[in-house]
Amino acid sequence: MEIKYSQTYYQGYKLLSRSDRQLVNDTINLFYHNPQDPVLENHPLKKPMTGRRAISARDDLRIIFREKGDYMEVLMLDVWD
Repeated sequence: MEIKYSQTYYQGYKLLSRSDRQLVNDTINLFYHNPQDPVLENHPLKKPMTGRRAISARDDLRIIFREKGDYMEVLMLDVWD
């Protein structure tokens, strides 16, 4: 799996607290090793975000991404709490 990050992702990431950034890093590491781990709550999004998916770092901390080729390429689009 190749993970890339959008400029919007980096902007949201910089606004997080240090502890939330570490949580996001840990979540993406888990995602990299097993994108379907139930802890991540990986799910497709509905309109207007059709074609995107989300995983949860915490109940109120989400990471939005787009995947291609059955998770061969992943683009992290945004992160927010």
